[in-house]
Amino acid sequence: MAAHSTLTGADLHECKGTDAAAANTVRVANGSGSATWQKLTADSINTSNIKNVNKQWDTLLMKSPTDPVDTVYFPLEQNKTLATVKVIVNNTVAGNLTVAVKKNGSTVASGTISSTTEGSTSDITVNTAFTTSDTLSLTFSGTTTSSFSILLSYTL
Repeated sequence: MAAHSTLTGADLHECKGTDAAAANTVRVANGSGSATWQKLTADSINTSNIKNVNKQWDTLLMKSPTDPVDTVYFPLEQNKTLATVKVIVNNTVAGNLTVAVKKNGSTVASGTISSTTEGSTSDITVNTAFTTSDTLSLTFSGTTTSSFSILLSYTL
């Protein structure tokens, strides 16, 4: 009998049970030496080494909230959940900064950044779902003269 590693062409065969498997299913091992044909679920995938699946980011550089525009609007090209707004201080801060995260003009989350260290970050947890018909905006206020970067983290 030939070893499986040397089989070619017509001697190759499909996995056991393929003839009865439903379309668009895969063989999933149960850890006990057996497997079933099923649709893949998130629980079927080892995600320990997979980062940022179904995530999206928008970035923005602001000079300071004393700029003429203190509200910034973000277009939404698909439905998604705004998970976090990360504020990164780009130089030494004099004063503080308040960021209001708004959905259709109503504040859904806010935070104040008062660090004086360049490169420091502050996270504002939002976890609010937006549809393409919603308006997403950030309103800035405060006394800071720093520039800062904004990172919006979404889940799709």
